[in-house]
Amino acid sequence: QTTVEGPSDIHWSHGGCQTTVEEPSDIHWSHVGCQTAVEGPSDIHWSQVECQTTVEGPSDIHWSHGGCQTTVEEPSDIHWSHVGCQTAVEGPSDIHWSQVECQTTVEG
Repeated sequence: QTTVEGPSDIHWSHGGCQTTVEEPSDIHWSHVGCQTAVEGPSDIHWSQVECQTTVEGPSDIHWSHGGCQTTVEEPSDIHWSHVGCQTAVEGPSDIHWSQVECQTTVEG
């Protein structure tokens, strides 16, 4: 179940549990099962499989990981928290993302 609400320039495609969102600030999001990747203008790359989390980006990205809870804060004020497969993203472009199993909501 996928819901997208936002300006007309948000494009998204959904097949099964694979979801891609592209929005004006060039944030790309793809999700398959619990594997998640985020690529954006500040070169943040995020991959998550089960409880394995990897963050690669410029040196001014700070992140902390405990168990399955992960928080990333970077210069463009994108805040990321992850617990299990529930994910929320809040950033300057007012994109809010919550994901539980295959239910996805995007508002931007």
